[in-house]
This record gives sequence, structure tokens and C-alpha cells, in this order.
Amino acid sequence: MNNQQDSSGSKSFLNKRLFITLILAISFYFVLLNFSSIFNVVKKVLGIISPFIVGAALAFVLKIPMNFLEKTLFSKIKGEKFQKFKRPLSLVISIVIVFSLILFLVFLVVPQLVKSVQSLEQKLPIFFEQLINWMNSISPLQKYASELEVLIAEFSWDSMFESAKSLLLREDSKFFTTALNTATSFISSISNMLVSIIFSIYIVMDKETIQLQSKRMLYSIFNKKHADIVTHVFSLLHHFFHNTILSQITEATILGVMVFISMTILRLPSAATISILTAFFALIPIVGAFIAGAIGVILILIESPTKALIYLIMVLVVQQIEGNIIYPKIVGDAIGLPPMWILFGVLIGGSLFGIIGMWIFVPLFAVLYTLLGEFTEYRLKEKNIALKK
Repeated sequence: MNNQQDSSGSKSFLNKRLFITLILAISFYFVLLNFSSIFNVVKKVLGIISPFIVGAALAFVLKIPMNFLEKTLFSKIKGEKFQKFKRPLSLVISIVIVFSLILFLVFLVVPQLVKSVQSLEQKLPIFFEQLINWMNSISPLQKYASELEVLIAEFSWDSMFESAKSLLLREDSKFFTTALNTATSFISSISNMLVSIIFSIYIVMDKETIQLQSKRMLYSIFNKKHADIVTHVFSLLHHFFHNTILSQITEATILGVMVFISMTILRLPSAATISILTAFFALIPIVGAFIAGAIGVILILIESPTKALIYLIMVLVVQQIEGNIIYPKIVGDAIGLPPMWILFGVLIGGSLFGIIGMWIFVPLFAVLYTLLGEFTEYRLKEKNIALKK
């Protein structure tokens, strides 16, 4: 009798698993057939809720100085009256600190970019003239020198540099908007910016209440097992977002300082400009440092090809030290995500939300990677399979 019950229970379990597998296979096939349409719908939905996503991300940024002020600095001040104003005061100071730093960065970086374009405008024609003279002095290159001379003669340098300067200076330009995304609203709409800021303030002001209400609702709707899983996911999100923000800012600052010190020791030109640009672009995971390095090579190449080569070697050495020692210790340990996954997060996040998407999707991928690892370990233990990591 017991054997029959076990057999029927086993069949029921297998049928249930087969049904779920079939549903997943059909769903996957449907997604593949309609991938473009589904992607557009998802992108549209994400666009609609983006103010709240950005607001939540901003809340994480504000929470870092706010927690320090509230729990470390202001906790030493006694008195009931002050305790009531401790959180609002911490929030106001945090908002001032965060937005002052962002505005400082923007107004520091954009003028440096304008200065760089102006420097290119003055020195690039001279550089090409010297390059053509050098090519003419070498017989096999004389043919290419004449072709390059014709190409440069037909090219309108003034028009190109005017376009570049207007692109940087115009408030409605795509470049300036992208640069200001991180400094103001993280989006192009003022109304969305206000929603993001208000939403972030609401989160940090009532974070304990929101957390308690969310848990009560969660455990009232789902059984304890599923509610624990959801709670664990949100705990991972909090952990990885917090660590990503702190580690990326720390890593970018260290890289900028390393570049400045190295360039000063080697007496390379534009040390301040290039190191500031390096620190700024290094805030973009993986690809940022390479962008800054390329800009630095171009700026120095115009002045001296030899110094540009020295700078290139220096940057490669600094990036090797940063990539193999500093980045794994600061960012790698903080989020525990392999470089390939970080790159996927940067590419997908960047295609959806630009620079902000790069920041948001890296911790999201860290959560996904962690959950996949935990699920794999759970299934291997369930099957009594021991594999070395």
C-alpha cells in the first residue's frame, strides 16, 4: 500500500516537473520568436518606471553619508529635541554633499573637455603638417603623404571644432545632457528628475517603516519559504548596490591620483586635465578607464608623439596594477562578480539607460550571479554531487 502511495506521489511529482519544463520551453520559444517586440515592451516599461529606479539608486547614494551622520556623528549629541531633527538634518546635509560633489565634478570635467577641444583646434593642424613632412622624407610613404595632404586640405577643421565646442557648450546637446544625467536628474526630463528626488527622499526618511511594511505584506501574501527567498534577494540588492557605489568611487579616485602622480613624475603635459578625466570616466565600470586613456593619448600625441608613447606605456602599466591588484581588492571583493559579467552588465545597462544603466546593472548582475551560484550549490547538494569549485 505504501509502495503504491510512493509510486503515485513520485509520478505526480514527475508530471508536475514535466509540465513546468514544458511551459518554460514553450515560453522560451515564444520569447525567441517575438524577441524584438518583447524587448521593446520591456524597454518601454523600464522607461516609464525609470524615475523610480533612479530614485531608488539615488536613495542608496544619499543613505551612505546620511547613515554616517545619523549613527556616528549626531548620535553623540544628546537631547530629545535634537533627536527629532537628527534624520531630517542628516538628509539635508547629505543632499547638499552629494549634489555639490556631482556639480563640482560636472563643472570640473566639462571645462576640461572644452579646454582639450580648444587645444586640439590649435595643435592638430600643426601635427598633421609635421606628419606629412616626415612621411615625405621617407620614399615609400611619399605617395600616402600626398593623399593625406589632399584629404586634410579638403577637410574643414574650423567647422569640425566649432561643432565639437557647440556640442560641449550647448545645454540642449546630447553630450551635455548625458554629462548632466549623473549630475542632475539622471534623465532628460525635469519632471522625472523631481519624481526621482522626491521618491529617494521618501525612501531614506521612512526606510525602517517601508522595510517593516514590505515584510509584513510579503509574509502575509506568500508562505514563509517563498517570503524568505524574496527577502534574501532584496538583502543581496541592498548589499551589492551599497558596495558597488562605494567601491567604484574609491577605485576611480585611486586611479585618477595614480595617473596624476605618474604623469607628474614623468613630466608629461596636461597631467591635471587627464587625471581628472581619468577619475571621471573610471566611474564607468570596465570601459571608462580605456576611454580616458584614449583621450589622453590624443591630447599628448599632438604635442609630442614621443611623450604620447611614454604616456601610453605608463597608462598600460597603471591599468595593469589597477586591474590586477586594486580593482579585484576594492571592486571585485565588494561585488564578487567576474569581469565578463561586469562587462555584460555595462553593455546591457548602457544600451537601456546610458551611464546610469551601467551603474545599476552591475549590482543587478551581481545579484543574479550570486543567486545562480546558490541555486547550483543547492541542486548539487540535493543530488549528493560534490564538485570542486
